[in-house]
Amino acid sequence: MASRAAASLLLCAGLALCCLAWPAHAQIASTAPQGPRLSFDIISQSYQFNENERLSQLSTPISLRLPVGQRSVLSLHTTSALTSGPGVPTFGGIGDVRINGASRIAIGPGDLVLGARVSLPLGSTELTPERFQTTVLFSRDHFQFRTPVYGQALSIAPSVLYAFPLGENVALGVGFRYHYRDSYRPVADMEDAFNAGDDIAVTAGLDVRLARSWDLSLDAVYTWYDEDAVGDQSIFAAGDQLIAGASITGRFGMNQLILSGRYRERGRPEIPQLDGSFVPALRTVSDFVTGRLAFVAQPTGWLSLEGRLGGRFYDASDITERLDLVDVGVLPRVSVSEEISLRGRFIYTAGTFAGFEAGVGISAVLR
Repeated sequence: MASRAAASLLLCAGLALCCLAWPAHAQIASTAPQGPRLSFDIISQSYQFNENERLSQLSTPISLRLPVGQRSVLSLHTTSALTSGPGVPTFGGIGDVRINGASRIAIGPGDLVLGARVSLPLGSTELTPERFQTTVLFSRDHFQFRTPVYGQALSIAPSVLYAFPLGENVALGVGFRYHYRDSYRPVADMEDAFNAGDDIAVTAGLDVRLARSWDLSLDAVYTWYDEDAVGDQSIFAAGDQLIAGASITGRFGMNQLILSGRYRERGRPEIPQLDGSFVPALRTVSDFVTGRLAFVAQPTGWLSLEGRLGGRFYDASDITERLDLVDVGVLPRVSVSEEISLRGRFIYTAGTFAGFEAGVGISAVLR
């Protein structure tokens, strides 16, 4: 893995780039700035995962999207949340401020996308041991909480991607990202700070126009993780990770049909030993396969209604059983004016555990 000196150089370069990557070529072309946009949501989530154990959270994410010229976009996002779990009274906190951006440079037949994602450590940290254990439970990705963690360390992820056409109906994007994470104290009274390992990722995406009204998108990301440490002592080595996905989109007048799927495979984690060897660690992250079918109907110019049906299937890990979940949802959107739109969402989850996500939000273009 890259040294800290090399990481610092990458960080400086990433800050100068001030942008986020990973869109494929067809998506890049569709992100022309349309004016600053402010979004705010209130989202309630609650899941019963054991007979007498329930996880609940009320989140208020807020984001601001700012065009910078004709080829760059800068966005800011943060959230606050009230969280309650087994044996822990409801407690609140704020999350770190995330800054993302994207800037396109036309080179040859395609676009070079320079990017960075910066997370500023302004959120709540140094939790009590009980609250920290609760946030660990909330961060398990099968729950999909909107605020899985509160504050963490400074992190910066510079990236670069090149997207270019392979023909009239095909575009390819390939990219690289380095993610630096600083150290912090997640639990109060820790003697030494915790430092999550840095990671390096390579990505590729392919967009194909199948017919006038049908598009296919394929993408994959492979990530290598450095070792986690407490103080100067390495304590955990996460396995490499592969995530691959595909989606097909069809358009029928003002309506859309979207079929998508995603797969994740995670390598076996290990614990480093003082003699330089490694021993197997508990596998806490599950491999999964997900699928989703969505139909977005727009009966009028001011109303759209999305119906959603999805399935999520997680392999058993060393700390969780196999999970088979079905998500059924409806997501309406109403345009009050050219600048303001209101949205709602209700998604019910059933299967190995049951619960719901419900919320309302507003999005406004700032003139």
